[in-house]
Formats: sequence, structure tokens, C-alpha cells
Amino acid sequence: MLLFVTNLLTGVVIARTLGPTMLGVWMILSLVQAYAESFGRLKVDVASVYFIGQKTFQREDILFNLNFIALASSTLILAGIFWQFDPIYEWLFSNEVGDYRTELFALTIQIPLIFLYLNYSYFHLANENVYIYNRMLVIYAWTNSSVAIILLLLTSLGLWSIIFASLLSVILTLLYGWKSFDTKSGMSGHLSRKVSFVMIRYALHFYLSGILGQFRQSGTNLIAVGYLLPSQIAFLGQGQGVGRILLKMSDAINDVLYPRISKAGSDVVKITCKSFRISCILFLSFGLILTIVLEPLIILLYGEPFRPSIEVVYYLLPGLIVIGASSTLLSFFLIY
Repeated sequence: MLLFVTNLLTGVVIARTLGPTMLGVWMILSLVQAYAESFGRLKVDVASVYFIGQKTFQREDILFNLNFIALASSTLILAGIFWQFDPIYEWLFSNEVGDYRTELFALTIQIPLIFLYLNYSYFHLANENVYIYNRMLVIYAWTNSSVAIILLLLTSLGLWSIIFASLLSVILTLLYGWKSFDTKSGMSGHLSRKVSFVMIRYALHFYLSGILGQFRQSGTNLIAVGYLLPSQIAFLGQGQGVGRILLKMSDAINDVLYPRISKAGSDVVKITCKSFRISCILFLSFGLILTIVLEPLIILLYGEPFRPSIEVVYYLLPGLIVIGASSTLLSFFLIY
């Protein structure tokens, strides 16, 4: 709930300060980072949760190899983006006369930092250091929100305010995750072909499902950038963002559920079914509430210019409820 309120406040300030057109530009720029993560991040961070839970390898070796894989994969994805930078830009901004190449470059170079940040967050989660994991989430969200809001309201940086905020938030969160790593054992990790290969092989299904999930989540936006104006992209993205508020509940459950059932033994079915029942009740209840308050809520928070977003949410809501409630079953099938 804390992160929900923070993100909601940030979204309101961004929307009201930038307006539909610049908000649409920001959403278009964000697509590159999102798809670079989907195709470049091999999801070995997610796979490491299983191996740490099963104590298959030394956790120091797992973390060292995670970071090596992240740096190698991010280097490859950056090389591909910069090699095809102009065609990618022309596709994204075919309906926009402004030049946002510098902003796109600034977001792209953050990709290795994001990969490393995710490594440490999953590593702490796998060790059930929920306190540290939650602190990382709060540091990221609060830094991103506070810096973006302050710069938007007190300076004329505009879009650069959000870019600076995203860069600072990922750096501070990564530093906290790194400093919170317990090295009392005195052991240091080592590069191991076996550890890397086993984790990559196990992560393959995470990787493929992640790509499909990204297309499901933002495939419409990726196609739409070639045909719609940035302001129309803003209405689409804003409607999707409001609807995905519901998915924050399933994220909170799934983050803790996956490492727990990795070591649950015979209770795994019982834990999974209980989580699914709780999710169904929560999603149906909050979906009904959102349907009732949606129109006045959108107008109150974002203003009359964003009224077209209301219809987008109504179309998306049934699917979001089903996806959110059933997502708690995914952890079970990922392991068994």
C-alpha cells in the first residue's frame, strides 16, 4: 500500500505536469528499456531462487555468476541497440516531430545497472531476507518518486526530471543491495562454467515466458507507436497503468510465495491453493470497487484531458482480474 500510494502520487504529478503528449513520449521511451530487459535479461536471477533454496551451489558462487551473466548479456543487448539505434528510433517516433535521441540514449545506458539491481533483489529474496528486499523496493520507489516530483515542480527540466530520477533510484538501490550482502563467512564467489550453465538452462522457461509476458503486457503499445500520436499512446498507457494497480497485490504474494514453496516439501499444494483462494477474493473485491470509482477517480487525479483512459480500463479490467488471481499458480508450475 505504501508503494501504491507513492507510485500513484508520482503518476499524478507526471501526468499533470507533462500533459498527454510528453507523457506519451515518456511511455514510448520506456518501451526500449522494457524490451531490452525482456530479451537481454536471461532470468537467471529468478532461477537462482530455486538453487539457493535447494542449496545446490554456494550462494557466493551463485551471486558472482549472476553478476557476470548480467554484465555479459547487458553488453550484448546494448551493442544491438546502438547498432540499430536509428531504425529503432524512427519506428518509435514515426509520428513525432521532436528529437528525443539523447533521452533514449540516457535510458538505454541504465540497462546494466537495472540487471545488477534485480540480481541483488532476487538474491536477498531467495535467502528470505524480506526486510532487505522490502527496503530495496522502498528505496527505489521513494527515490524515484521524490526526485521526479521535486525536479518536475521546481525546475524546467521536464522529461529529463524522470530520467534523472530513474538513474539515481537504481544506483542507490543497487548500492544498498550490495552493501547488505552478508560476507561474514569470509568466502568470495568464483566464476564457474557449471554454475552459469545450470542456471541459464533452468532459467530458459522463465526467459521465454518473460518475453511472451512482455508482449502480452505492452505488445499493443509496441504496435501502436507506429500508428498513434504520443498523446494517444498516453491515454492507452495511462489506462493500462491504472488497471495494473490490481496486479500489485499478486506481485506482493508471488514475491514471497516462490521462495517459500521452493522448500515447502509436501505442503506445497496446500500453500499454493490457499494463496489462490486469497487472490481470487482480493481481485474480485478490488476489481468491483475500481469499477465503481473509476470515472471520478481518473478525473480527480489526472484531470479532464485524460478522460479517454477510462474506457481503456473498462476493457482491460476483466482480463486483469483473471490474470492477477491465477498468477499465484505460476510459482507451483515453475517448480513442478
